[in-house]
Amino acid sequence: MVNDNHINIIGVDTPDMGKDDYNKAVEGIDLNNNFNLLLSHTYHITEKEKLENIDLVLVGDTHGGQINLPILNKIANNRV
Repeated sequence: MVNDNHINIIGVDTPDMGKDDYNKAVEGIDLNNNFNLLLSHTYHITEKEKLENIDLVLVGDTHGGQINLPILNKIANNRV
């Protein structure tokens, strides 16, 4: 809760497989009186949907290794 407002964290998956159903993701959520954070697999959601009630959109799709956390590589390879 921030300044007596709730934070809605809404997530959609990838459009490649038809799993980015924004309308289903926001069903039953009060988008008018809260801070709304949308997490999406790709940026394509911003081209598909009207997001006037969304305050912040964060997108990913880091298959290319843009994020590298060496400790995770060590854990995955049992070298910790």
